[in-house]
Amino acid sequence: MHIFTDKNNQRVCLVHIPKCAGTSCGNFLKKYARNHKWINLEDGYYNDHIPLHVAHKITKWDYSICFVRNPINRFKSKYSYLTQTNFHSGYQNYSIDEFLQQKINLNESGCWTPEGWRKQYEYLEGIDTIYKIEDTDPINILCRITGVQKKHKKMNMSNSNFNLSNAQLQQIYDIFDKDFAKLNYD
Repeated sequence: MHIFTDKNNQRVCLVHIPKCAGTSCGNFLKKYARNHKWINLEDGYYNDHIPLHVAHKITKWDYSICFVRNPINRFKSKYSYLTQTNFHSGYQNYSIDEFLQQKINLNESGCWTPEGWRKQYEYLEGIDTIYKIEDTDPINILCRITGVQKKHKKMNMSNSNFNLSNAQLQQIYDIFDKDFAKLNYD
């Protein structure tokens, strides 16, 4: 979660949903935003992926924003990130089917395991403005909000340029059915 001051001196809360441009946004805000504060609970469960209902217990702000992503693209990005990097060990040999067989939303697990990947809608209750990253560039949105016009490269990207089978797509849809419905994704 990131708190920063916008161009009108209002405090903004950016809720960081995993694999929804949060690292790029956080790095931009850290470098350019006024009064930026990155809030990380370092608890292995939320870390900096703090839903708004928890954030209210930590700090105050004038309005909140977040970025969401098509659940299929988000799944592909997370799978690629976990299997292609050494940042989180133990996933490098997982097939997509093995990854899907994990309990994707086991609430006791941290956000970076297949079973601990919470659904996007769980972060959204009370959010003032939701942006879809397919419709807009998150850094351009932050530039507009902060009044800072800077180019900033995307961070934390992995190669998720692969196809899923119809059965895998159906599993993803079944797991994230509420995200598809509440966020108006096909």
